[in-house]
Amino acid sequence: MRVRIAAICVAVLTLVAGALPAAAAPGQYQAPRKYYLALGDSLAYGFEQTKFGAGATAQTFDTGYVDDFARAIHGLRPDVGVTNYGCPGETTSSYFGGCAWHALYGLPLHSTYTSSQETAALAFLNAHPGQVSPITIDLGANDALGVINGCHFDSTCIAGTLPGVLQTIGANLSLTLAHLRAAAPRSEIIVMQYYNPLYVVAPTTDPLLAQLNGVIAAAAAPYGARLANAFPVINGNPLFTSEAAAVCGLTGMCMPAPGGDIHANDQGYALIGNEFWVASGYGQLND
Repeated sequence: MRVRIAAICVAVLTLVAGALPAAAAPGQYQAPRKYYLALGDSLAYGFEQTKFGAGATAQTFDTGYVDDFARAIHGLRPDVGVTNYGCPGETTSSYFGGCAWHALYGLPLHSTYTSSQETAALAFLNAHPGQVSPITIDLGANDALGVINGCHFDSTCIAGTLPGVLQTIGANLSLTLAHLRAAAPRSEIIVMQYYNPLYVVAPTTDPLLAQLNGVIAAAAAPYGARLANAFPVINGNPLFTSEAAAVCGLTGMCMPAPGGDIHANDQGYALIGNEFWVASGYGQLND
């Protein structure tokens, strides 16, 4: 299994799901509680190819968006504990099955578990009722990345294969959020929408990436989950002269040589972490 994830081309999926109690009404915010629970794939893990190699440990990857968001939270409440179950390569399906990064490769996780990420997350929430908030999650891109890799970017193959995968992504993400909301009815849940590292090799993929982010938003809405959108701060970053320059400057796609790492670099992760901070509304608690 590849440990890299990509923001990829997808079609529109409309998801209708029954709503469960939301954390707070729009525009209302609550303070963080005793624990911050992070879930997801290699972006939650904080993976960067330049840091991966012989002797790498989980502590090697300490500049991801989870770390940046946690540092901001600690400025508000220093005693908040961080549990990061992020698993590189995780899909919305493997989230319910098991983390191959650890189980198959014997490579370390930030917070160790031997079950599925779903089981570990719910066990943690059940062990700390009313004490966990926020919960962050990014999942979905690896599912569809399998289609892109399998089709070798052939548009006919993708068009025939992807719709069924999108239905699976939507259903799995909705089920994931439903279970989290049931276990943590009043917690803030924040879901990440993706940036597009493929822009530098396929500039026409931005509208399709917007459709993927729409799928994520549709899945999040019924469960009162907030959204942290990485696309504007990476692809649309106004401090760079062009979108390509922004992607090259904020991910590993262009450098260091040979490039090709779709993960954010330290600066990119910091920007994504700030999007989670903005979405959380914690900064407004000091107003």
